[in-house]
Amino acid sequence: MKAAVITKPHGPFEFVDRPIPTPGPGQVVLKTKACGICHTDAVVKDNLWGLPYPRVPGHEVIGAVHAVGAGVKAPFNTVGKVFGVGWVGASCGECTNCVKGFRHKCALRVFTGINTDGGLSEYVLANASALVEIPDGMDPAETAPLLCAGFTMFGALRDYGLQPGSFVGIQGIGGLGSLGISMARNMGFRTVAVSTSDSKKDFALSLGAHHFVSTGAGTGVDQINAATGGNGLDAVIITAPFADAVEALLPAMAFRGVVVIVALLDRKLTIDPGMLLTKSIRIAFEIVGAAHQNKECVQFCGAFGIKPLIERFPFDKVGEAYDRMITNKVRFRSVVVFE
Repeated sequence: MKAAVITKPHGPFEFVDRPIPTPGPGQVVLKTKACGICHTDAVVKDNLWGLPYPRVPGHEVIGAVHAVGAGVKAPFNTVGKVFGVGWVGASCGECTNCVKGFRHKCALRVFTGINTDGGLSEYVLANASALVEIPDGMDPAETAPLLCAGFTMFGALRDYGLQPGSFVGIQGIGGLGSLGISMARNMGFRTVAVSTSDSKKDFALSLGAHHFVSTGAGTGVDQINAATGGNGLDAVIITAPFADAVEALLPAMAFRGVVVIVALLDRKLTIDPGMLLTKSIRIAFEIVGAAHQNKECVQFCGAFGIKPLIERFPFDKVGEAYDRMITNKVRFRSVVVFE
């Protein structure tokens, strides 16, 4: 099989021939159909975490079962059946976080394409416990980004006690934000798209936003108060990595509102604790989830026809796919397709 390998920090993708992996107990080998390119792949490309090389990146993987190891049970042992593998490739299953269902918070968790070789390869070895069942009929290339970008937004919208009718802001209308707007609308939230640019208005409304707010002129809080009838935002999901955006939106939050940050901010936050105290505002950070949570995200998106905007690249153009992602030229997710 061919694999796209990084052999040194800042090095190019190198295509190498390797034997197809043999699955051990509890493992399967997938024949890769598609793999998304995520900004987190820079961890491998630029060695941000001091990883050993060589390594195959890729943690938004869709593939069909090719070979099955001992002890793998249905439905994961069906050759030809399509599954996904996301960011969390393994967890201990026994610690407090795992028992509570937060396997992505396990101290022993293994990250796909970081600690193990990922999906930028014709075949990928995966733990059956990490597999996400993909409903029939879903396009592998459009489904791959749901395993990371998709669930990041899905979890942020689902896990903080919001009710249908809540006013929910989506700040930033890129790869994450565009998915978040469609998800929020279909979850029954009154959705407010927030951007620094008026140019995103028509696009945001086409995705399902009820209201559009431009913060570029410094009137974002007044616009939000008008859109929400003075209620303010019950939640805002911060998708752009700018601390200024968080600080600017805090006065627009409703009583007991929650600010959920899904981006790595460019600096530390400077916040007036009195504002948090008087309005009981919560600030939370969200990260992608485990396989059973990813399954819920994929099923939800399949049921409501929610798809990311992607650009497709053949496997031999993986370098171009990465470059368009890292330079923010892609609209909005790069996906490598294998067939």
